[in-house]
Amino acid sequence: MGMIIDASEATQQVVSELLAKNIALNLPGLAIVPLPKFLETAKKKPLSARDRVEICDQAVIILEQCYAHLAFKRARYAVDPVQRLRLLRERLDHKDEISFHSEIVNIFTDLRDVQTMYVLPPPFNAAIAFLPFLVDYYFDPGIKFVVTEIMEHFNPDPIDSQEARMMHLTGFQVGTEILAFNGIPIQSAVDLLAQQIPGGNAATRRILGTKRLTVRSLSTTIPPAEYVAFIDYMANVFDGDGTLRQERRTIAVPWHVGKGMGISDLQTRSDETSISICAPLVDLARVKSVLWRNHELLETARLANVEKGSFVTTLPHLIEVHHSQDTAMANFVDDDTAGEGPGVVTWQSLLSGIDQTDRRFGYVRIKSFDAKFHVQSEFQASVLKNEFIGILNWLNDNGFASDGLILDIRSNPGGPIVEAESMLELLTPERVTPALFHYPNSDAVQCALNSLTQVQPAPFITREFENWNDGKTHGVGSGAPITSGQRITPVDYANRFGQIYQGPVILLVDAATCGAAELFAAGFQDHGIGPIIGVDENTGGTGGKRWKHADEVRQLDQVIGLGIKPLECGASFTTAISRSSRVRDKLMQPIEDFGVEPDLRHELRSSDIPNSRALIQFAMKTLSNIPSYSLSVESYELTGEQLKVIALTSPNIERLTCLLDKVPEFVKTDLEPANGTRRTEFSFIWKGKGRLELQGFAKGALLRNGKKNENGTLELVASTLRFPKKAESA
Repeated sequence: MGMIIDASEATQQVVSELLAKNIALNLPGLAIVPLPKFLETAKKKPLSARDRVEICDQAVIILEQCYAHLAFKRARYAVDPVQRLRLLRERLDHKDEISFHSEIVNIFTDLRDVQTMYVLPPPFNAAIAFLPFLVDYYFDPGIKFVVTEIMEHFNPDPIDSQEARMMHLTGFQVGTEILAFNGIPIQSAVDLLAQQIPGGNAATRRILGTKRLTVRSLSTTIPPAEYVAFIDYMANVFDGDGTLRQERRTIAVPWHVGKGMGISDLQTRSDETSISICAPLVDLARVKSVLWRNHELLETARLANVEKGSFVTTLPHLIEVHHSQDTAMANFVDDDTAGEGPGVVTWQSLLSGIDQTDRRFGYVRIKSFDAKFHVQSEFQASVLKNEFIGILNWLNDNGFASDGLILDIRSNPGGPIVEAESMLELLTPERVTPALFHYPNSDAVQCALNSLTQVQPAPFITREFENWNDGKTHGVGSGAPITSGQRITPVDYANRFGQIYQGPVILLVDAATCGAAELFAAGFQDHGIGPIIGVDENTGGTGGKRWKHADEVRQLDQVIGLGIKPLECGASFTTAISRSSRVRDKLMQPIEDFGVEPDLRHELRSSDIPNSRALIQFAMKTLSNIPSYSLSVESYELTGEQLKVIALTSPNIERLTCLLDKVPEFVKTDLEPANGTRRTEFSFIWKGKGRLELQGFAKGALLRNGKKNENGTLELVASTLRFPKKAESA
């Protein structure tokens, strides 16, 4: 057996440094203790027999009356969670505290739905068990697991002197390959953990299992079974003569549990509406910022000191911007911030794999759609959408993305559904058709729909169910498991601003792309905006709308009388109250479990860890083969009722059409050929009323879901609504 390193002191040093910075981190309640001490505390406040009975009873009501996927999951996985809960209720006396919680968690886990979960009571709620490093995987060609981040001050090197460390390294650092976890080969260890994690497909369970290997939210899962994790890894060691060799070693790292990190307690925010989100991924992102990148919470200078030519976003926790001409943003890496040190990748080095290094590509990463969602009038955009509009206009005005845009939503946990779906219109000339949603066809939902016929229905019922009161919703007696499909995002709301960016777009996704981010990906693909590149086989498979037991379900109960009541012990549930389905060519196909399959695959390689170098190069090469279109209005002049317009188009646009209130008013097909930007003048009668839109068409060149249109027909490739707004004001 190789060297075994005890990392207890190194881990305690990390904890001490964190606790010393709690005030600076604005985390006054931060507390971190060893796992055994946390479990001793938990044993002092066990659930009563009454608490256990109430948890089982409330879970049965919620799953039977509010869970949209119950029939689907029963048929797909041969599970019966309701019967399991009833059986558990009859043998509560045979369960200790941890085994009871474990049984409830397992019942919900077997549904394979990360939006439908049992939320444990205090002290488990909002607690995080962690080891001081993170692990990710790549394929080269078989799957390999490597260390991607190590907490600051974690130095388990047993060598005392600095000189000795220069020649004898533990090798436990970023890039170190993990071989085994607690004596189990690492891939098997991840597979075993993935079986304890909700997720509708193998790719989702694999990526979530990897993420939870060293970080586990105790809000929705039981604590680790072991107090100390033994990790086998391959160390690079220099012999006395300077020869480099590899040596298998084992490091023993104790688990710690932290609270007061500001993570979600799964309670409703005042601005929350129509949420589709993966709460464990939200918690993980927050914990990473506290434990692994807490310097970000202290640092503001980087944003203040970026050079001219960089876009300084007002939402750095949600969105990240780069472009291929930006020397200031040389520290681009694939994660929540620009990094420093080994592994730094510049855009110039990424471009080295492209034949034409003068190409101009933009990169926008949307980390989450979970911004404060509030719109006061139809002329305003939400906070995140308004930021995205500003970024696209900035890229357009400076020509920073003239050859294409890479849009990255990997590991995006979701957020408000309307927020995500309404942003699609900024990338396509076509009208966006939002996804459909279906409620469970239960007695409770039918009662809610029937209550809409009352003189004054409850405001909550009106807000949530009014669109489904269409006369087409099947009654319980029909046997249909779900209601008819209706839209959460109004069609007009999803098409208020029109296309902002007209160049080719590629979307990057992975199996941790969840919730509203999946709805964005599905709409991106269904509307043929561009190819989707996936590093996994599919996205997360979580396309439902989430309710919480403590909030929406209780509001429904106040009208219907389900028997829902708050759990005095502090436990709770989250439930997928509705099921989404896709539109257009994939009409009625569910997102739940299946996710969105990418048009192109790029399995992560060693060169992608930790900075996605090969992936970004692959995306830029793909963009290089997609034609770029542009259409804008150089000037206009309204004289009486005569509107004269001078349009600027790229040479491959063959036809212009001007629509008045969606009706073609003018068509121009004899566009003069040009090598560069083309100026085209036309005029027609306009009485100054109505909404004008200018559209450009090209023949047989538009990529649809990564496939070229070969039938030679003209395709809508670009549109602009910017000039009519000016004309109307004139």
